[in-house]
Amino acid sequence: VSTYHCDNGIFTSKSWTDALHDQSQRQSLSGVGVHHQNAHAERAIGTVTSSARAMLLHLQIHWPDKYDTKLWPFALSYAAWIYNHTPKLNGLAPIKLFCGTHTSCDYLRRARVFGCPVYVLDPRLQDGKKIPKWEPRACRGQFLGFSPIHSSTIGLIRNVNTDFVSPQFHFVADQRFETVPGGLQDRTITDITPDSLHLFLRSRWDST
Repeated sequence: VSTYHCDNGIFTSKSWTDALHDQSQRQSLSGVGVHHQNAHAERAIGTVTSSARAMLLHLQIHWPDKYDTKLWPFALSYAAWIYNHTPKLNGLAPIKLFCGTHTSCDYLRRARVFGCPVYVLDPRLQDGKKIPKWEPRACRGQFLGFSPIHSSTIGLIRNVNTDFVSPQFHFVADQRFETVPGGLQDRTITDITPDSLHLFLRSRWDST
């Protein structure tokens, strides 16, 4: 990267400008309060934010017991990963343009539904050890995206009992939320839609 185009604020800090100088990089700035001068970045931010919001709403519908707005940083990070690795109209993904390399899209096959239940193999079995015959072989967790410091085969899994998030490889995902209660299988459409939306849909139905 030779040049950045940034908004005002933290991008005018001395530590940032010194880092640019050390790397022989330059930057230009948008006018104060004129975010549309950085239209490409603003459009990307809006797309990623909307995707993250949709992921959280989907989780709220299918697994309300484990829905929490505090999960938004994970949703936003995962939405950005999907955005960066999804080919656009030119057939190239942003990550390919950024890195200047051409790779297949096989990594997208590893993507899982955000917030879905996963079942992580017991650590003792992961280490090749044995456990008593009648003990569970796996424990339930929640998929929150991929680890940023490992390969994309390593998922970030939330322990649904302790809320601890750890990188895991040996897990199986239930992307249809069929193994947890409280989802669509237990509720009607009126249970999962706000009263205002339900009344709107009912009025539209009656008018036709």
